[in-house]
Amino acid sequence: MTTIKKSGDAAADKKHGEQLEYVTMTIGGQWFGIPVLSVQDVLGPQNIAMIPLAPPEVAGSLNLRGRIITAIDPRVRLGFVKPSAGKRAA
Repeated sequence: MTTIKKSGDAAADKKHGEQLEYVTMTIGGQWFGIPVLSVQDVLGPQNIAMIPLAPPEVAGSLNLRGRIITAIDPRVRLGFVKPSAGKRAA
């Protein structure tokens, strides 16, 4: 998790001392961050069931504590090249 000072008016920042926290990741060699308050779960590698005729960015579905969740591949969604099967991207 990364803490980043909120951008904006420097005087207001000093007064409030407000900071935002992000969950960060690298995709295609670039850093991306999502505000911590927007993240519900962080999962390790999962068994994902393929969904026939799904859009390319849909990696499949998985069972998360009894709920069926759609898994999105952010590499494809952001326009990066999808790694070949069996390789884990950094």
